[in-house]
Amino acid sequence: MENDCCERPIVEHTEIATSDANETSVKQENDEDAVGDEANESETTVNQTAVRIENDNSSENDVYSYLKRDENTCEKFKVEISNLPKYVCYADLKKLLQNKFHLKTQKIKLIGKGAKFAFVAFKSESDREIAIEKCNGFSFKGSQLKAKKANPAPDPLVKKRKMHESSEKGMKKQITSEEFVNYIENIDDRLNDQVAPLWKLSYEQQLETKQQNYKDFLLELYKEIGKIDKSFDKNFPLLFKWWKTAKYVYGSCCRLEPIKASPVIVGYRNKCEFNIGNDKTVGFRLGLYKDGNVTVVSPPKNCPLLSEKMYEVATQLENFLKHISSLSAFNNETHEGHWRQLTVRTTKDDCMIIVAVHPQNKSEMELHEEVKKLKEFLDSHCSNKITSCYLHCFAKRETVTPNQSQIQLVDGESHIRESMKNATLHFSISPFAFFQTNTAAAEVCYNTIADLARLSQNTILLDICCGTGTIGLYLASQVKHVIGIELNEDAIKDCLRNAELNGIKNVDYICGKAEAVIGLAINKAERLLDNSQTIEFVCIIDPPRAGLNNPIVKILRATSAINRLVYVSCEPRIAKRNLIDLCRPPSKQYKEAPFVPVKAVPIDMFPHTRHCELLILYERLSEDLISSMNAIKHENDAENN
Repeated sequence: MENDCCERPIVEHTEIATSDANETSVKQENDEDAVGDEANESETTVNQTAVRIENDNSSENDVYSYLKRDENTCEKFKVEISNLPKYVCYADLKKLLQNKFHLKTQKIKLIGKGAKFAFVAFKSESDREIAIEKCNGFSFKGSQLKAKKANPAPDPLVKKRKMHESSEKGMKKQITSEEFVNYIENIDDRLNDQVAPLWKLSYEQQLETKQQNYKDFLLELYKEIGKIDKSFDKNFPLLFKWWKTAKYVYGSCCRLEPIKASPVIVGYRNKCEFNIGNDKTVGFRLGLYKDGNVTVVSPPKNCPLLSEKMYEVATQLENFLKHISSLSAFNNETHEGHWRQLTVRTTKDDCMIIVAVHPQNKSEMELHEEVKKLKEFLDSHCSNKITSCYLHCFAKRETVTPNQSQIQLVDGESHIRESMKNATLHFSISPFAFFQTNTAAAEVCYNTIADLARLSQNTILLDICCGTGTIGLYLASQVKHVIGIELNEDAIKDCLRNAELNGIKNVDYICGKAEAVIGLAINKAERLLDNSQTIEFVCIIDPPRAGLNNPIVKILRATSAINRLVYVSCEPRIAKRNLIDLCRPPSKQYKEAPFVPVKAVPIDMFPHTRHCELLILYERLSEDLISSMNAIKHENDAENN
């Protein structure tokens, strides 16, 4: 993942979680992984006297020792690029470095909001020298770039440990036994505050908070759309007319419907990733590496995100590691040890575990036997059987997007099964397949998409970034045909498997970049029709957290057959560029009439967290659309009078 971290040592990132900035259109699970995401948002750290700090077993006090220990760290060959143009984004810089300059980058990190400089890491000194030569003085979007060598960052964990060692006696004097006990007693609350920051609010208060958040966001979006052109009113009168009418009718860019609640509020997550600490504690990370405080804490019994089944598996794994296994936990600082991470996926009847280990000097057979022993232990100590057990041998330092070829089935079934629509629709879920983490709320979401899109038997549904096909398969009975577009081949295999499992015939899938194959999808759909049929194309877009690549937005704008689309986002502020670009006036880059937001509906997919799924209906701009908006205003005024 190139945009993850370059200004600090890469030793902070040795987790196996999938990348949330993945360039593929597969929607990775941490896209909605509130557990990991909320923890990262918090700056809360844990005092070493209260909880064991990871990596305290190391005797090294050199804050740069990781450079000698880890030959592949991205801190060795860094370049600082400054004087970046305004509004430059990660994709722009990556395109310049990799496509134009043909540089082999290891990491790319833009610093701060409205970044004016970035850190870029390379794998060798020669690559770094070439990068400096090509970047320094290059005119990029009107700005002359400056490039120079960047120094490696000190390891914050070692730095913090040294500080604590030098003041250890003073710390002991400052902390009373009563304070220590109080801290330990409150650790569960501290962890819940990180992974579920709204957990202390009533559910009604949570919904009110999220509703207000999206009301504020739509007003922000309205203002951003108004900045598209300085002479908005003169150059694009129809778009300006819509913009003024929207504020008059809605008070922002579109109508905001009341938030829809999750049918399940406690224990709703069907997937969770647990870290394994140096002392073999299985749970969540508390604190931030950059602050020098990182620890793994067992999940609280009252954590509102976890089901009893998931909590039990994590607890029994910890018992196995501490009392039976002779293998040590993986150390993020020294890169020694084996046990790294546990992923648990659950459904009503099934439970899958994926155990990530660093092989070190162990053979695959030895690790296979160890994980099989773990599975047998869990089966005998958990109230629910483990129906699927995988071993993930993971030796690399970087975070990666795992795939099916990297894991091996140790015992049980290769997939777990989930049901929707009153058990009439079934899904076979592979280890790394994306599936919404809240199954009950996902049904609310998919039904709302159908209502927004006004689906009918005359609809051809284009499912962009379809992932494993859940939305299209769920809605297939309501439309004439579904065509899913997805870049990842493993995801396409899941789509086909689930279509066959349910006997759904009116679906097709195309593997490739959306911008390259949308035209093919339209042609494919038109061949399905006869001349007597009046068909409308509706597009569903459910992209990764960061949104669509800009070329996809441009091709959607240029595809005149598409007049209505529903954009699904769990982080609309991050995907804001997409939401604005859909509205841009016609130009050489953005052809045909713009799409404009008409209605937005928040779906609470993630109770107790700040996250929510926002559905936004977009329609092509026309005089008729503006007239219908005014009619709504007149009706509302008449009702109020």
